[in-house]
Amino acid sequence: MKILRPAGITLLLYVAVSCSMNGSAGPVPGEPGYIPPGWAEPQLLYPREAYTPARVTEYTLTPGQFAGSGDYSLAENHHKALGFPEGGGTASPDNAGVVSLGMAGGSITFEFSPPLKDDPGNIGGYDFIVFGNAYWTGTGGVWKEPGTVWVMKDEDGNGTADDTWYLIPGSRLDDTATPVTLSYAKSDYPDTWWPLGTESNEIWVSGVFLLDDSAYSTTQSCSGYADATPSLKRGDLSGADKTGDNNNLDDIEDYPEMDPVYFYTVPDNPYTDGIDPGSGGGDAIDIAWAVDPDTFTPAGLDEATWVRIVSGTALTGALGDFSCEIDAVTRVRHP
Repeated sequence: MKILRPAGITLLLYVAVSCSMNGSAGPVPGEPGYIPPGWAEPQLLYPREAYTPARVTEYTLTPGQFAGSGDYSLAENHHKALGFPEGGGTASPDNAGVVSLGMAGGSITFEFSPPLKDDPGNIGGYDFIVFGNAYWTGTGGVWKEPGTVWVMKDEDGNGTADDTWYLIPGSRLDDTATPVTLSYAKSDYPDTWWPLGTESNEIWVSGVFLLDDSAYSTTQSCSGYADATPSLKRGDLSGADKTGDNNNLDDIEDYPEMDPVYFYTVPDNPYTDGIDPGSGGGDAIDIAWAVDPDTFTPAGLDEATWVRIVSGTALTGALGDFSCEIDAVTRVRHP
């Protein structure tokens, strides 16, 4: 169970860096070969490969502005969501590695081996982080396309995702929420919006929790969802102040050669503005938040083998649809 929610996550790896004032030779912050003074590689509790999903086990196709794209479609690009993210910063996300889930009900399911643990010893007490391509607007808001997060434990131990899915309700869903069934007809969308890999002219998805429209507003905050918080550039250990002038456009990547297993496994506090120093950003999730989707009673899970991200809206606008994009999912490490 989660035992604390700090106002900010203590920087565990980074000692404040400044350029040498004595003229001594050597790389400076942001240059190849630079290592922050006092920094040392932490000991990992698991093998390096266990901090990212072992595989994508399933995906659900829905229409969307990128559903027919060879670069972002789920059918052809779901493998891009494996491995570590490569963040572009708070104002300009790196979209090269993302996959689009399309409109409401589009989903992707990841398997972790070994399972993710509900471990209070993890940094901040969080258990995994979902990375998308959210970014700050420069006017105090955030462009986000939230998706709901689900977890499943291998309760029968058969290695197959055939047990109960539990919902992470986040800040926008409670026991008044009701899942819906949606249908999409090909005739209602441009050909480029119909998902690659789908032969049918109609798609049905069920059990979808739709997020209220305000969850997609740039001025409204939400936590406990995917694709709601920016991802920092690798090695940008100074964090980012959403209320100040640090928008990461000109910020130094303090340690650009840093192994992503040490950087993108440090969660950001989802309850505060900005991104904590030492964190790579993304949306931190605690397995202890999981609830039964019918009753919203706590699931009481001690671990989860599978993580599913589901696009949460059927909204469309001038720029297309509000489809959730996913870059990566990572396990939170110990200090």
